[in-house]
Amino acid sequence: MSAGGKGKCDGCGKVYRVPDASRRYTCKACGGKVSAIAPPPSTPARSPREAPRSPGKATRAPGAARRARTGAKAPRSASAPPAADDVVACAHCEALNPAGHKFCNGCGEPLPATNARRAESRNRREVGKALHQAGKSLSFVRNWVLWPTAIISALGLAVFLYGFASVEIPTGIAFVFIGFMAAMTALAAAGIILIHYHPFAWTTALAGLKTLDVVITWTLMPELMPVLATGWAVALWLAAMRLAPVARLIRENPEHYGARRLRRQGSRDQGPKDLEAAVDASRRADGRKAIWVSGSILLLALLGGILANSSRPPSVADSMETFVAAWAQSDLVALTELFPEDRRSHLSARFAQRLTLLGWEDELPEWIEYEELDQAGGDSRSFQLEVVGGRVDVRWSLDQDRWMLHMILPRDD
Repeated sequence: MSAGGKGKCDGCGKVYRVPDASRRYTCKACGGKVSAIAPPPSTPARSPREAPRSPGKATRAPGAARRARTGAKAPRSASAPPAADDVVACAHCEALNPAGHKFCNGCGEPLPATNARRAESRNRREVGKALHQAGKSLSFVRNWVLWPTAIISALGLAVFLYGFASVEIPTGIAFVFIGFMAAMTALAAAGIILIHYHPFAWTTALAGLKTLDVVITWTLMPELMPVLATGWAVALWLAAMRLAPVARLIRENPEHYGARRLRRQGSRDQGPKDLEAAVDASRRADGRKAIWVSGSILLLALLGGILANSSRPPSVADSMETFVAAWAQSDLVALTELFPEDRRSHLSARFAQRLTLLGWEDELPEWIEYEELDQAGGDSRSFQLEVVGGRVDVRWSLDQDRWMLHMILPRDD
């Protein structure tokens, strides 16, 4: 392909600027053929010698008298280009069209430059509409999934800490549940802040943690029937599936999405470099906020668990072990010391009378095993001690911070 130049129509003589001098184009005025014009030969430089001018008499340029007689026009200056239109060649009929036209004057087909501009404009509109729908999806998941998850997890954590402080729960299991609920609350709070940057990652992590919580609950404590928790885990996975294409769209068009977010935040006058810097600054600020909020939630949960563990009632199992050890040694004094002080004499007399009735006053029968009759918790617990030749009903009551014997009822078979 040779370089462009000027071309002239064989029919009407109109001059064009052609992109390729080796090709022939169709004239848009008369339909003739436009061929490239050969460049004029270079003219030799004038001799520095010039005829002396008479003072007061104007001198004419060479050939001026002849042009005055014949009426011919003066030639154009070599520095001024001939009048020609900037043209665009049609890819369909190869006709020349002025630059800026949307359609070809010869065949009416769209010109290539117009197609490119229209495609770019259409692509920007489509991306804008897709980002608008993505923003709606993000707002829906943030308002109807992440916020309820954070609120419900925080309330569940508070209720569990209160129950841990007032009800006898194994310490290990209690701290496992406290950790899960604190992690759910912290992750949901961080997702609320950072969902615009990595929506699929945050929602997937939250759904995975909730699924693990449900699996552990179904495995260790199936009597709780965590149906609602299972449904919530399914809702989180559905939200993650909905945000997967949104995350891909944001990743492919970061500058468009960043500009939309800054416009919503009020920063409208941003250049390309300023826009990138503003988006990075906003991401860093939101990251610091998420770290601070999540860390505060985890720290408060840890302090709450430690405080609840320190203020929880003593285990009745320890008191029952003390009772069994005293029974095995037939230590009636140690057994009577487990009665409350205000009722010790009365309960000790009834206990001694019952032992005399059964013939166990000298030596207590050997115990075999014991079991708790009601495991509902509360301030009163009942056990049954199986011994050789009978059984013993034992009832404990919580007196401030100690479990005290409320009743010992030996029975024979």
